[in-house]
Amino acid sequence: MKTLSEHYQKVESAILAIHPYEVPEILALPVVASQHNYAKWVSEVTQQSD
Repeated sequence: MKTLSEHYQKVESAILAIHPYEVPEILALPVVASQHNYAKWVSEVTQQSD
């Protein structure tokens, strides 16, 4: 799953609410480099709609 860091808490809560494992693997990793167009796409598709 891809999201921006500011959405992490909401994503984590949603996963914990529905995941069947008692302790699912949920990781947030720093991105140290990314191809520009890919980073732009991730930013665009993870924007919250009003």
